[in-house]
Amino acid sequence: MNKRSPKTVLKKETIDKRDEGNEKYFNKCKVIFSQEKYVSEAIKEDYYMKWTPTTPVFISAQTGAGKNTFIEKVLIEKMVPRKTKVLILSNRIALGRQEKGRLAEIMDRIEPRPSGERTYKQDVARRNGEMLDDLEDFGSVMIKSYQGLNASKEIFKKEYDYVIFDECHFFLADAKFNKFTYNILEKILQRYPYAIRVYMTATLSDVFIPIMKCELKERDYRNAKNYELEKSKCLPPILWGQDWKPAFWEEHLLTTGAGGAEHEAYFDCGAVIYEMERNYDHVCCRYLKAKEEKPGTVEKIGAGETLAEFIKKQIDEEGKNIGKNKWLIFVSSISVGKELRDLIGREYATLVTAKAKSRDFKKEYKDDDTKEIYQEICEKKIFSKKVVISTPVLDNGINIEDPDLKNIAILVFDKVSLLQMLGRKRGADNEQINLYIQEYRANTINAKLNLDGSVRENLARIALYKSEPRKIGDEIFERDLLFYWADNNYDKLAYNPFAEAKLNCEERFYEKMLKTDEEEDYTCLALSYDNYIRRLKNEMPCTVKSKSFEEKTIIEQLSWLGLAHTFAPENYVGVKDKEQQEQARRAAEEELFDFLEQHSIAKSIHDNHEDADALYLIQGMDQGAQERFKEAFKVLAINVFGKRENDKKKDRPYGLVVINGVLENKELPYSILSRSVKRDGLSQTFWLLVKNEK
Repeated sequence: MNKRSPKTVLKKETIDKRDEGNEKYFNKCKVIFSQEKYVSEAIKEDYYMKWTPTTPVFISAQTGAGKNTFIEKVLIEKMVPRKTKVLILSNRIALGRQEKGRLAEIMDRIEPRPSGERTYKQDVARRNGEMLDDLEDFGSVMIKSYQGLNASKEIFKKEYDYVIFDECHFFLADAKFNKFTYNILEKILQRYPYAIRVYMTATLSDVFIPIMKCELKERDYRNAKNYELEKSKCLPPILWGQDWKPAFWEEHLLTTGAGGAEHEAYFDCGAVIYEMERNYDHVCCRYLKAKEEKPGTVEKIGAGETLAEFIKKQIDEEGKNIGKNKWLIFVSSISVGKELRDLIGREYATLVTAKAKSRDFKKEYKDDDTKEIYQEICEKKIFSKKVVISTPVLDNGINIEDPDLKNIAILVFDKVSLLQMLGRKRGADNEQINLYIQEYRANTINAKLNLDGSVRENLARIALYKSEPRKIGDEIFERDLLFYWADNNYDKLAYNPFAEAKLNCEERFYEKMLKTDEEEDYTCLALSYDNYIRRLKNEMPCTVKSKSFEEKTIIEQLSWLGLAHTFAPENYVGVKDKEQQEQARRAAEEELFDFLEQHSIAKSIHDNHEDADALYLIQGMDQGAQERFKEAFKVLAINVFGKRENDKKKDRPYGLVVINGVLENKELPYSILSRSVKRDGLSQTFWLLVKNEK
């Protein structure tokens, strides 16, 4: 990939008024920056020596950094033999399917079932597909989906020492279509205040403050009720069960016994954050041009047409060898996915949606291979199709280790989604991946922000609920995405605070994108997790100057990967390299000159009226010839000079004034003369393309 030096713009450090009060969520946070490649190397023995139930732990690490490996190979293997119980909450059902096979082997080794009973591994092996979803109990370890937890009461009857929130960005990412993400976290914090809580994700930026709000709310509630902390539960695991209590709650140093060494413990920190270094140098980015849309509309297929043509060309070149250079394409909606699938062809492409998880899917779609492809991904981590198109059902919780998956296209304009979707591909170190991202137009972003059903409309509904709840209560909420009745008697109207937090994040993001480059110099910086980490690293915010709004949206996506400096126009799909571009330009220029030479005459118009009329009749272009000339000239001129600013309608050819304007502006030695001449007794307009004398 060609790289060029970026032009950076330093931004003034000011705080958005909407962020006033956010300081408390970062108060006394201990951030541990790590250059280690894997989570277990960064944490070491902190999970045993330093973590405490009073302080939430956040692990912010790139996908593939071994977050789940740390839980399974370190935490479970070391702590379960010490009679420790662990609850693992996962985002997607498919995540559990892949984890359970690994977990079964571990538990059979460290805490086997009684003799005569099936082993955990045998239990996993005898279950296929959805049957495996029902296997959740692994002795001292329980694994459950967030959705399943909300529907289960039995789970809360058990005690747990560690609660692992895997893919914890779920709380915000799903909040706009799952009304209960806040309730799930609230219930856990109320039921397990004395468990060590570990939040893990590759995308902590948006969800950190909302989680901390909930954590502090529950902490303040317990303090207000004068809860007495159990002395064995406010300590690090190394001291659990010992008759020991710190003299002062604010103390950091603990002594493990008479003459024992002192070590730091994290029982009075606001939060402990392990912030791992990211590296996306293995990703080679290509860009897709945005499709032109009418003002006030949101694109449907968008750049998918260009992508489909590109994939079909690759398929044609490879012939029947469709097992190589596979594609995983993420789309924002089912309608976009269906159109893209049909453009590529069902022989090569499959669309995976949330319905693929349904037990009855195969009954409804007997001739569809989606179910098999989904099961293949979940259980074997590969797929047999050339192209898998997916809605966000696969955006996290599933690992794909297919060595033939070389291309990922993400047609979703959201940082959390992009990083999670890219992270579904797991491969060998330094394995190169081609990532395709698309442009977005300003009218598309504006529509998401302001039109019906937009971010601001939903935020306005929440504001109305807070001031005049009766007006909201008069509406019907059976399919409402924000509000719901909190009990069966319809006495209490409620909404998901995490949905409001997600909408606020989207509003801020869209506002930032719609600012001009000049406004960006003076933009208000959010007191967000990303900026908090940046300040601790003493990094200055910057952006790469773009030529257009569409390029700005590409650079924004590249910045999420730390690759903004790699932006180069030649990386657009369909754009040739510089040498090829110059060759194509020269060929187009030669074709245009040949065309003009063939249709022109030397400038020699007779002064005699009759002789001039005869020249126009013999060598001039009548109306039919004029139309053919106009259409051909426009195509050739655009190939050489590109589109003019006024070239909005593709099908409208250039007129006489425009053609002469192009010839004059580009200093071409030609011009068109027009004359009305009688032919067969009727006056008709003829053109002469004349070559001007130097």
